[in-house]
Amino acid sequence: TYGLELRFTLQPTCVAVARNGAYALIGTTDGSVRLCALGAKSPKTCALLGQLVSRGLNTSLLVTISVADDCRTVFAGAQKGATEVLAWTFGSVPEQATAQQIVNATRQESRTDPKLRGFVCCARRAADDYRLLCGRGIKSAHVWRCQREDVNAGLVWRLEHDLTTQSCGSLVCGGFLGAAADAVWAKAEGGSIRLWKTDAGPDPEHEDLKQTKTALAVLEASGPEGTGGRVTVGGSDALDVASLAGAKLPRLAL
Repeated sequence: TYGLELRFTLQPTCVAVARNGAYALIGTTDGSVRLCALGAKSPKTCALLGQLVSRGLNTSLLVTISVADDCRTVFAGAQKGATEVLAWTFGSVPEQATAQQIVNATRQESRTDPKLRGFVCCARRAADDYRLLCGRGIKSAHVWRCQREDVNAGLVWRLEHDLTTQSCGSLVCGGFLGAAADAVWAKAEGGSIRLWKTDAGPDPEHEDLKQTKTALAVLEASGPEGTGGRVTVGGSDALDVASLAGAKLPRLAL
């Protein structure tokens, strides 16, 4: 266990760490995405991985970065000011490779579309088959499919679902559920969490989860018998955890 402190002249908006511990990615308000090689001998040295460019009057970008669970593919986008999403596929590098060596072995791709605005997260459904959730800051959740049919081919981007969130406000958070990312949840500002089963067809029905106006996430949980499954997490003045299946959960002491 060790701590790492990095200093930037611009304000960071997000940090994403690969689950294998190989690298961390930092997004800043100028739209840049920088990579830090955690396995390198000098991990404090970052390298520029890519750059999102503002297309409107809003030049300060709220960058969001999401690392797929295979740690091989990364996506990044912005909430406002950019309708572009960048994608990187990492190649093979030595265990103690520097940040610049990792960047040099990375392939970058991108797609620009109004419905890529407000990038939230990605999920891997199968090998070289990913789902993206966009729409933060607007009143629709857009689910994209990014698939590579061949290891040497480029990503094919396709909008799969245009999902309407609750009309009370703009989308503030969301994500995917299931090992195959076959369910999507999204929460509008001031509203409840809405859940869709996206493998049900092109126009999936939704379910508005009760008592979730203060919830911030839906998670896949594991635990003793009767306490696993999907739970909502949040609360206004305390941490509330509720099971979607109605199972009784132990109280969490804070």
